[in-house]
Order: sequence, then C-alpha cells, then structure tokens
Amino acid sequence: GILRVMLDKGSSLDQAVMDDINKQFGEENLLPTVIHAQSRLKRYGRTGITVSGYFDKKALSVYNDVTNEILERIK
Repeated sequence: GILRVMLDKGSSLDQAVMDDINKQFGEENLLPTVIHAQSRLKRYGRTGITVSGYFDKKALSVYNDVTNEILERIK
C-alpha cells in the first residue's frame, strides 16, 4: 500500500496531491492512515522518541496504526 506522509492538513497543494494519488492508484491501494506533518517528528532525530507527553503519544499512535495496517495487508 501507499503511505501518505508529512502532509499539511491545511495545504491546498497537499490536498491536490492526495486527490491525484487517489485517482492514479485507487483508494484500495492507499493505507488509510495519513501521517501529517508534525514538528514533534523532526525532534525525534535529536532527542529520541519519548512517550512522556500527550503529543509524543499521539505521534506514536499514528505509527502504530500504520504498522497494524501493513501487518493486516501481509496476512
């Protein structure tokens, strides 16, 4: 499946790209979870991944969702 990453929710350009991807590859080939741009993700390279705060837990839950979606497709 295709994983859509680092998209800005309010960007008309990102929405247009997502629409193009849907048309070209079909919804069935897209993973349902979209990883939106989050400054928190940029920090992980320097600070490491933590689970201490709300936003850390929220960011990690998105990756858990993606992992589960991929594992379901493999089955």
